[in-house]
Amino acid sequence: MLRLLSFLSKNQNLFLFLLLEAVALSLVVRFNAPQRHAMGDSLLEVSAAVQMRKRNISEYFYLKEGNIQLQEENDSLRQILDSLRGKLHVAEALIESDSSRVGMIDSLRSHEEFVYMPCRAIRFTHSLSRNYITLDKGRLHGVKEKMGLISPQGIAGFVVKTSPNFSLALSITSYGVGIGAKVEDLPIKPTFTWNGEDPEHGTLKWIPLDVDLKPGMKVLTSGIRSRFPPDLVIGYIEGLKEDSQDGFHEVSVRLATDFRSLNKLYLISLEHKTEIDKLREDLKQ
Repeated sequence: MLRLLSFLSKNQNLFLFLLLEAVALSLVVRFNAPQRHAMGDSLLEVSAAVQMRKRNISEYFYLKEGNIQLQEENDSLRQILDSLRGKLHVAEALIESDSSRVGMIDSLRSHEEFVYMPCRAIRFTHSLSRNYITLDKGRLHGVKEKMGLISPQGIAGFVVKTSPNFSLALSITSYGVGIGAKVEDLPIKPTFTWNGEDPEHGTLKWIPLDVDLKPGMKVLTSGIRSRFPPDLVIGYIEGLKEDSQDGFHEVSVRLATDFRSLNKLYLISLEHKTEIDKLREDLKQ
């Protein structure tokens, strides 16, 4: 103990200097956007690199399970591609509102293409109010903010931050995240939100009481004002509760994606999205 106190006494000026340097650095990062952005990139890079090493070691001991999961992912992707083929479209409401513009809308449809980029979850949370997924792809791989993220079973989240080699996605199991949805074979466009209770269930809002819903019905993305293509699986209706006061169903949805064991994922990029969005707005005027 005496030696430790003697060491601290002899080097007190050095420790004071390091403390002041740390305080100065934190103030610079906090109150200057460029430095804050650079520091955020660095922290994401270092943290993600460490997590990826740990993930690689753990995956080595689960190769058999990984191969089985990979086969299931390939089968699911074939189904996704089949369902998307020929279904890319601009919002149906816009087509119905003005038949004279159908030809113009068809020209947009032909250029609306979704590109899928394989990636891997190297770290994720599922029990917080806002949950994040760290991915092993970043800006150097073509990842951009707002890109959608899906698992082989269903949608998972969207990118909110990127660094050169890694990116951070916000999970759909996060407070305040709303996804445009639809229920198979029904002409309704409700909103899906997380129920805030567990990573296996969410809620559908704004479904009138006269709509005939049944447990097991598939909940899909609507594709309207969304980061996701239409007809991707969100989950399955598990139960419903009538709220006669508000006049809407309260619908519980069991999520298709298992957020407790994320691994292989896919980023979704809509080619020419900015140009198409601008043309859509012009058509509405």
